[in-house]
Amino acid sequence: MTDREIVEYYGQIWENVEHMTSYINRLREEYLLENQNTRDMKYKHKHIKGLSIELIAPTKKGYKVRQTEMFMPWSDKKLRKPKIKTAFYSDAELKDLFDFDNPITD
Repeated sequence: MTDREIVEYYGQIWENVEHMTSYINRLREEYLLENQNTRDMKYKHKHIKGLSIELIAPTKKGYKVRQTEMFMPWSDKKLRKPKIKTAFYSDAELKDLFDFDNPITD
């Protein structure tokens, strides 16, 4: 979520507070604490079997995620060791590609 969206989420007008960086940072931290429950969950990809993500931190344009691959992308063979890497997704990509209605429970 962008800084502007967070500011508007709390009922502020962006033009009035855009120069107040410390205030915006505090709002961002408050927003993260309120939405902590979604950060600790894993979500699976809608189309690629064996690909899941875990939200790490929001960025200005989207989210930093920990991405885990369990299967080879071109086949159904399971990998001996899961591939884990850090990736960045925009808000639109996350909503389109991952199933947030059904988080993975371990």
